[in-house]
Amino acid sequence: MRFNLILILLIGSVHLKAQEISANLKLQKSIGLYWENGFSVEFCDSALFNEKLRLGLSYASSNLGSAISSNAINQHQFLLSADYPWLKQKLIKPITKLNIGYFTCNYGDPIFDVLPNKSLLLSFEFGGECIVYQNIYIRSAFGYNLISGNGIDTPGTIYPTFLNNNIGWKF
Repeated sequence: MRFNLILILLIGSVHLKAQEISANLKLQKSIGLYWENGFSVEFCDSALFNEKLRLGLSYASSNLGSAISSNAINQHQFLLSADYPWLKQKLIKPITKLNIGYFTCNYGDPIFDVLPNKSLLLSFEFGGECIVYQNIYIRSAFGYNLISGNGIDTPGTIYPTFLNNNIGWKF
């Protein structure tokens, strides 16, 4: 319920104030585990640090990645993010990003119901962005989950490191 309220407020803010809106196809790989693919939407407003801070919403799932063709654990990530592109006028821009969100998974068998299947997510990313054609860009980053899974308190499928690639279009 709280996530829905945040989503409504964020979409309302985009409608009223956004100067730049972008939609992304997200391709994410936990290093040593699953592909978790999805999508994200970001916006940037002139009032937010001189159009340099972007706020975003994203969803990624193993159902759109590794679980398509295997019996991988069904897991979902819902993230709110803020990123800062350095050197905004350059062709290749270094980017730093902070994510906060929620993780849930379904192990698929009632025998595993005793294992934790939900967790808060907190991660940061370092990477770069390059415009490849007019409003189309590619962004790649290395990420680190500050809350990773140990299988006792948090789901064991939250690996600490991941690679995040986005193909996006700026409206």
